[in-house]
Order: sequence, then structure tokens, then C-alpha cells
Amino acid sequence: MEEVFKELHEDNTIQHKQLALKYDVRPSDISKALANNGIPSTKRLLEAEQEDMLVKEIEMSFAHYKPMTKRQVLTRVVEMFTERTGTSRDKLPSDDWWKEFKKRHPTLKLRKLKQQDLV
Repeated sequence: MEEVFKELHEDNTIQHKQLALKYDVRPSDISKALANNGIPSTKRLLEAEQEDMLVKEIEMSFAHYKPMTKRQVLTRVVEMFTERTGTSRDKLPSDDWWKEFKKRHPTLKLRKLKQQDLV
């Protein structure tokens, strides 16, 4: 993303769509990064590779008959965010983040808590 910002700084007439195609990123990511003063990495909870790793962890847990709960997934997201950024995050990702994650990965299977799990 640094290259994108350099090019934007050198030529502010270039469109986000052109840069997105050139650097294989989404135009919305460029806009969001600019709105966040050019610091996209700490704003985004997970990078693409981390999200892929998380999906594999969820799939493996299901394959081993111990599917993760929503809470376990969200806790893992916070751990991965802390590993990547070196900064701690006290709260879990928002419901909006969760909904978008589920939209991106609609086939994931999670464990639903039953009443006896809560006791």
C-alpha cells in the first residue's frame, strides 16, 4: 500500500480505480486508507493472509469434531491483530465485522452454544 501512497503523492490526478488495478487492491481499501491518514494496516483487523489462516483454523476445528464458537473466533481475531500490530485490543470485533466476515465465508460451520454449555 506504500507504493500506492507514493504514486498518489506524486500524481494526485490519478484515480483510485487505476491504482487499484495496477497494485491489485480494492479501490475502497485505498479510500479507507486515505481516510485513516494513510495507515491501513492497523485499522484493518486482519490482513488477507491472516483471514485465510483463520478460515483454515475454523475448518480444521470442524473437521476434528470440535467446531469453534463465535466467541472463540472473535477472540482469535483479537489475538491475530495483536500479533500483527504489536498493540493490544481490549474489545472484540463488532457485530458488523462479524456479519461481513460471514458474508465473505458463508460456508463456514461454527458450534452453536446449547443451554448446557452455558451452565
